[in-house]
Amino acid sequence: MQPKSRHEELREGQEWLAERRGIDVAYYPFRSPRIAGLLIHEDDGGYCIGINSRMILTRQLFSLAHELGRCALHRHVQAMFLCHVGRQDRPEREANTYAVQLLMPEHAVRELQARGKGLRDLCTYFGVSRAAMEWRLEELGLR
Repeated sequence: MQPKSRHEELREGQEWLAERRGIDVAYYPFRSPRIAGLLIHEDDGGYCIGINSRMILTRQLFSLAHELGRCALHRHVQAMFLCHVGRQDRPEREANTYAVQLLMPEHAVRELQARGKGLRDLCTYFGVSRAAMEWRLEELGLR
């Protein structure tokens, strides 16, 4: 049995969190490259998150965290949300902030950087893109 990749470990952790909240997660190759993920309120009262499996793994992880945030913050607003790449209305920004905090908690970022971890190591550890990690370091005043 091969050891799991860091992305697999992170995805399993997020899927576990979704499961604990009663949210189903499905991966599907959406045709549109602009759709990163979606959140659907199902008829039985549950929720389902759909992630575009055509996206790179770091984007899939971010989209899953984003949709978890949308469910936590905005699930009572409407029955379905689509996450379009590049869209930046208030609910999108709030879900992005949730995702950033879930994927790259401040205390962990500060601790690893204090230990001398470089950008590449931080990206690998948190399973995020270089751009996302640079944004988080800037936001925390660490860059």
